[in-house]
Amino acid sequence: MLLFIVLVIGGTTYTLFRLRSETLDAQLEISATYAHVFEDHLTQTLKFIRLILTQSISENDLNQPPEKVSALLARTVRQTPALRSISLIDEQGRIVASSNRDNIGISPGAIDCFPPSTDNKDYFGIGRLWAGRDFQQGKVKTGERPLESNELPGFIPVVHALHLGKRQITLVANINPDFLVNNFSQKLVSEKGFVEVLRYDGILLVSTAETSSHRLHRAEAELLKNISEKETGSFLENLPNQPGTITSYRASSQFPVLVITRLDQRQALKKWNEERSMLLLIVIP
Repeated sequence: MLLFIVLVIGGTTYTLFRLRSETLDAQLEISATYAHVFEDHLTQTLKFIRLILTQSISENDLNQPPEKVSALLARTVRQTPALRSISLIDEQGRIVASSNRDNIGISPGAIDCFPPSTDNKDYFGIGRLWAGRDFQQGKVKTGERPLESNELPGFIPVVHALHLGKRQITLVANINPDFLVNNFSQKLVSEKGFVEVLRYDGILLVSTAETSSHRLHRAEAELLKNISEKETGSFLENLPNQPGTITSYRASSQFPVLVITRLDQRQALKKWNEERSMLLLIVIP
């Protein structure tokens, strides 16, 4: 009788652990699929923005009055929900034409972009998250604190330096982060997990979590360090002051950013917990 009880307990324990392992493996695949879908959307968005900036102004347009250039940029932005504004910056760093008239005359200063600016003919860099709606009320977000309510909704500037004929121009497009957040949130509700977009240097750009504060964790630092060798991966993770997560990441195929998805292990194992309870009720009446 004792042997029978031991065998039943052993068999039950093995079955429960096997089911748990299978559940986690399936959730790792789901998390990886989310990361793939979100990375593709992010990459396509950035590709489209770069294409718009490349084609938004011609060499002839540069000879037009700034008011006409601004009107041209405004027409482009109205057709692009991912953008807040597009601005043309002169050699002194001052905005001389913009889809948002309130930006004209402002000097945004050196925009901290990644990768760092080079002398290449065609440069495209991604800046940090800024507080405010646009340059006229914007300031760079520093530190790890989330944006305050009066700083929302925020924007992400991308800088595109290119040559038109013999002239080099600099265009800055301010991305609306809500465009990305809404797309992510429609596919992954907050109860199940959240999505983050990071630059390769660890700067957080977008998060669907309730707070946008972010501290670079050891696992993230390690994967960013080796991102050129391994551009995608999945693993179980325990974050400080948070439940365990099922984490997947995927680097953009064309830009120095990556997407991280984190599924709540408690939600992922909810069905397994129900099956475990049912099985234990059968085995241990």
